[in-house]
Amino acid sequence: MWTTRQVLSKTSRSFVTNRLSQKTATTSISRLLSSASPPPFSKVLIANRGEISQRVARTCKDLGIKTVAIYSTADAKAPFVKAADEAICVGPAASSSSYLNVPRVLQAIRDTGAQAVHP
Repeated sequence: MWTTRQVLSKTSRSFVTNRLSQKTATTSISRLLSSASPPPFSKVLIANRGEISQRVARTCKDLGIKTVAIYSTADAKAPFVKAADEAICVGPAASSSSYLNVPRVLQAIRDTGAQAVHP
């Protein structure tokens, strides 16, 4: 049985060492997970934005994990918000009032029932 940490560690090594394409990396994850136990959590809040957030959401979906995106009012229609299963606004456009406002991010975690946070 593989643990989630082992799967991610092995995938990261393969990705860096072999410079695998995204499709090949996804296939590698799927192959490793075919003998893996269920993930230790069912919902993750993604505290990134942009392409990184989309990649995390895609990988979580491949692993059967629901995703929550946090966003500011300026990012409400951004692709990373649409890529997540759920999305919650954490404040106005200024990062200091939204993404970097720890109490708001913690409240988003409580409100959505997220069991893990990335990063």
